[in-house]
Amino acid sequence: MCTRSSWTAGSTLPSSFGEIILRANQDGSTLRLRDVARIELGALNYEFTGKLNSELQAPIIVNLRAGANAIATPTRSWSAWRS
Repeated sequence: MCTRSSWTAGSTLPSSFGEIILRANQDGSTLRLRDVARIELGALNYEFTGKLNSELQAPIIVNLRAGANAIATPTRSWSAWRS
């Protein structure tokens, strides 16, 4: 089944993203993004500068994978970086 959505690439309003159709059913009903998610715009830029004691540093971000050990990861990351 083909349905029409008012969402277009380049939309900048959160309400327009809510119109994205996730599923169209045989009976004509639709499931839209707004039905299952809170939609909000994030920052325009996620750039940041790392400083320590007012001096520029090279920040390192470590993200955990699903099921990763949150206690061992920082220790292993630090050990790998130091070697």
